[in-house]
Amino acid sequence: MIALTIFLLIFLCTQIAPSIAQTSKAEEPDRPGIRPSNDRDCPPTHPIKGNFTTYNGERCIYHMKDQRYYLKTKPEHCYATASEAVLDGCRASKI
Repeated sequence: MIALTIFLLIFLCTQIAPSIAQTSKAEEPDRPGIRPSNDRDCPPTHPIKGNFTTYNGERCIYHMKDQRYYLKTKPEHCYATASEAVLDGCRASKI
């Protein structure tokens, strides 16, 4: 009985897991840029930091290396160019 239960659990997990992975990938449409390297940095190929957690209702603000808050910004998405960030719905940081 225990062996059957274990078999059924393994079988269900192997059947359900691929469909969950496909669903989550399908929900995120193709978009410019890439995910950050870690919680503070973007890779050298995509140095522009996109921040989507804005408190004033805007969708996204992007920060470039020469801007004031670049080092303090936690990126949620990284872009190679400013036009790539704009294409993703971001605007430039004002500071």
